[in-house]
This record gives sequence, C-alpha cells and structure tokens, in this order.
Amino acid sequence: MKKKRALLINVVNFNFLWKTADEVFFYGVNSKSEYLITRIARGTNQEAEAWVYLKLSNGKIYQLQETFGIQQTGCDKRIFSCGGLKIHYLLPMRRWRIYFNGLLKETSEDGISSNKKVHVKFALLWRASTDPFDFRTDVNNKALTSSIARAKWNQCKPPLEKLFKALDFYAQCGIIMGTVSIDGNDEQELYLFGERMRFTGDLSLKGVEFFHVLGHISKNGRFVHVIEVSMENVVEKLIFGFATILTGGLRPIQDKNCCFEMLIDEERNERDIEAKFRAKDKMYHMKGTLPRMQHNFKNTVGWDGHLSIDCLDFELNLQGGKKSKCSKNKEFNSLTGGQTGRGIVITGKMMKPVRKSINNESSISIQPGEDTARSSYVPFTSEVVPYILVSHFSEKTCQNLAITGGKGSSLGKLTELSKESQNQFVVPKGIVVTTSAYEMFVTDDILYEIKHLENVLYQDKVEETKIACRRLIDEVIKTSIPEEIRQSFIMNFQNAFPDRKYDDKFAVRSSATGEDTEQMSAAGQMETYLGVTGISEILASIKKCWASQFSYIAVQYKRQNGQMINSPMAVVVQQMIPCDIAGVLFTSDPLTGNPMTLTITANYGLVGRVWIRRTGYN
Repeated sequence: MKKKRALLINVVNFNFLWKTADEVFFYGVNSKSEYLITRIARGTNQEAEAWVYLKLSNGKIYQLQETFGIQQTGCDKRIFSCGGLKIHYLLPMRRWRIYFNGLLKETSEDGISSNKKVHVKFALLWRASTDPFDFRTDVNNKALTSSIARAKWNQCKPPLEKLFKALDFYAQCGIIMGTVSIDGNDEQELYLFGERMRFTGDLSLKGVEFFHVLGHISKNGRFVHVIEVSMENVVEKLIFGFATILTGGLRPIQDKNCCFEMLIDEERNERDIEAKFRAKDKMYHMKGTLPRMQHNFKNTVGWDGHLSIDCLDFELNLQGGKKSKCSKNKEFNSLTGGQTGRGIVITGKMMKPVRKSINNESSISIQPGEDTARSSYVPFTSEVVPYILVSHFSEKTCQNLAITGGKGSSLGKLTELSKESQNQFVVPKGIVVTTSAYEMFVTDDILYEIKHLENVLYQDKVEETKIACRRLIDEVIKTSIPEEIRQSFIMNFQNAFPDRKYDDKFAVRSSATGEDTEQMSAAGQMETYLGVTGISEILASIKKCWASQFSYIAVQYKRQNGQMINSPMAVVVQQMIPCDIAGVLFTSDPLTGNPMTLTITANYGLVGRVWIRRTGYN
C-alpha cells in the first residue's frame, strides 16, 4: 500500500519520462474573484516547465512569463521544482506546500500589459477536503462503453488498455491558504477553494483532445468537475467527472446521456459552455461564460500540442427530472434561481509526442513504431547514485546534491557554467570528498555516540547536550580515515593539482546535503578551514569538517529546521587564490528574496571575517 501511494504522489523516475507524463496542477478561487493556478510538468533530460497565474481582488494579474526551465533534483522525491516554483507534499494525499519566489509579469484585468516584472513571493498550504477521484475506478461504465462504441477502432477488441494508460490521472478537492507578498509590500492573506490534479499518463498516443470544467460555489461549498475526452481510434466524447455533496462526499457522474457544448458568439467575441449531467440522484444544469481575454499557456515539455486555461463564471441548477437534453439554441440565456460560482476551463489537444535533444537545440518526433532507443533521450545519471569517494568540480557527478552536498554541487554547476561562458568568470579548481566517503568513514563507535546524542536531545537539557556533542566530536576526530578513502583522495588531489607547490594553500569547506538550500542555508554553522597546506593537514581538516556538524550550535540549528542530526556530508577542498578583497554575493535580497536585488558584502583580506561577522564591512 505504501509503495502504491508513493507512485501516486512522488515524482516519476527520470528513466520513465520518455513515454510518461509527470504533472502536478493546483487551482484555487474564491468569492472575491481571486485566482491561483500553478503547474509543474517534467520532461526528459531534466526539462521542466512551470506555470503561475495569480489574480488578486484588486484586479491585478501576475503571470510567469518564461515557463521553461530545469527540473531541480535532489534526494527528496516529494519535491516538484522548476525555477522559483516549488511544490511538495507534507502528508500523502492530505497536505501539500506551494512556494514561489521570483519575478512575474503584471497585467490588468482588461488584458493591458505594463511590461513590468514584479517580485512575487507566496507560501501556501493546500489541504484536502475530499477523497480523490480516480478515472480508472470512478468513471461510469455505461458512459465508457457508449463513448468507446462511437469511436472507430483500428483493432478487434475495445482499446481499453490504451485509454487507461493515456488517462492515468486523479483529482482531489481542497483548500489553499497562506500569504502572498508583492514587491516586498505587506503580506496579503489568500484563502481559496479548488482542486489538485496529478497526471502520469502515457504520452505515446496522438490525437487526444480534452476539455475540463472545474468550478466551486462559494455559497454552499460545492465543487464540480466535468471532463470530456476524445482519443483517435479509441474513444469519442467520453464525459465523466463528479460533483460534491454539501458534506464533502464525491458523487461521480453516472448518466451515459450527459451532454457538453461550447457555444461561440463571434459577434460578441464570447464563448459559453453548457453541460447537463447526473450525479447520484441529482440532475445538474450548468451554464458559464468565459472572458474575452484568453490566458494561453503553450506546452514546451513532454508532448506537442496546445493547452489553454481560462477563468469561468457559471451558474448551476439542480433539476429533478430523470431525463434531460442539451439545448439546441445557440443563444446563451442565463438561468434563474441557480447558484453562481467561479472556476476555470482547461482545453487541450495532444498532436504527437516530442522529445528534445540534450542541448535543447532541436526537437525529434517519435512516430508510431519507431525505435525509441534512437531518440535523443538520455537517462539521468543521478537516479542511481554511483559509489564515488572523490569527485572533481568538472565532473558531472559533482553536480549531484546527493553526492557532493550543497556547496560541492553548486561549485560543480558553476564550473560547467564557466566553461559554457568561455571562462568569462573563473572558478578556482577543487575536488569534493563525497557523502559516500563519509558513510564509509563512520564507525560503529561514532554511530553509538550519535545515538547517545539523539537520546540526550529528547531530554532537552542544555549542559548534557553540550557534553554529548563534545564527546561525539572527539570520537570523530580521533577516528582514522580508511585507507581506501585516503588513497582515492591523494590520487584525485594530485590529478587536480599536478603543478602544486609545497606552500600552496587550500580551503577545506563543509558541504552537507541540507545546507545551501531554500529550506536551510546553514551559513556559518559548520566549519571552514582556510590556508591549509599539505595532504596530512588537509585530511585532518576533512575530519574536523565532518565533526563540525555535531557542534552544539549546528545541532540546535538542525533541530530548529527539522533536519537529521547525522546528515550525509561531503567536504570541498578548493584552491585558494591571492586576494586583496574578498566577500559574499547574495544573488537575491537576503531579507525579501527579490532576485532583482544583488547584495555584496566584502572586506579587505580573506572572506572568513565577513560571513562570521567579526568585523564590519568595508
């Protein structure tokens, strides 16, 4: 059961993304006409795209202008990430966190763009209010058989397997709550009602058209979700979905005679929808109007086609009759006595699957029957963490957070960027003693002291905690480094610095997997040793770095941030260069997180005095 649940919520392994979608989608709306839409879709070769659409009660609309990015990887399979958008679950099928920190394009409600980018930051919590609706188990059998019968098959038996593979998704209603800040101004509270959708369908089919209507009625809390799907040679106009009862239970659409129409008035430049469907013993009649301005999002990852999302104002009536037909009148007449609501409409068409090359310069279409081994898909190496003791900055493995930690992986990425920019900036050479080396180094005696420290922490006694930390640090420092690690380090160190002189100085820097992340910076919590010379001194400093994560200050910092006491830890050994001035560059405002503000703090001499704040800045 736990494994099955993990497959429903965790990110899909990169090795399966050449044929499988991996998307997570959230939307929310309220009576003040505030909207939030977020989506992350993952593709091959670490490709990803993020959507953000935020509309506030003042009519201002904020959208993510550039949606294409890189899927940020790490040890945690709960996290979907692209650019400044992070989405991850806190409790499976119950609670998710939605976080964004970046620049959004500002427009007004009438579609007038100011070409202004503003800094937007929001931290939101999504909480489930219903059970999930799963297409595989909750679709009505009569509606399914009728829609399959209407299609022209290209095989002898009903293509159910293709249908279930392509429509592998589920939806769940919930509440979004949290705060949003615009350009560093006071935080505004958001309280929205909407849905979460998770899609992991097969992307190898073409000619798939879908139409989603998602709505919420603020007066009584009812959710509605109606879906129409057509697939070439598989199914034609399959209508399914659900409506919730006032107590929160799901009622799947049951009538095979449901109807769904899009009414277009070219003179008024308006589009309207009308749907009639039965859920349990209730007959629903839904009419809605889409605004003139369409909010289009073009797909760049996973599959080739179009996808658009529009805001919707609708009216929902409950009817008592058992039979009902759709109106043939193309004029839109508003219903009376119904309950008004707001929501969104998603329309899309999948033309054919697309695979992008590793350098993102060209697209290759995989036609039916083509050997997928010839495609440009490259398996992502970090899915299986290799057993490496030492890694050079220039190696691909150095960019893996699970192998080289926060600092090490960042330096690996900077080194590659330096090469791509033809050395417009230079990263001093270095190597990383990996987390695998740390795991090999840890002995049973060290594990015993770690367990003792954890037991002391439960008692929350300051002096006993300090004593336990000191005992653990002493045990780490007195433990000898295994010969395999020593020989691997010496070999890689000599290869990285073949022209090294005896008095060359190096910086030995801690690089835990939890530091230098958005969850925890750990600035100044663990040790950095500057001006170290000689292999023996460097190896001794490596042990001190490993031990520094067990200092009293570092342990308390980890507790405050919900981190493991014994974190996987790498150590960076980097060449030091002569400098008159050194400092720290913040690529975002350290107080607001605004990426448009760069902050540099510097001092004469070495940078150490800056980040530990022993002196003022010059």
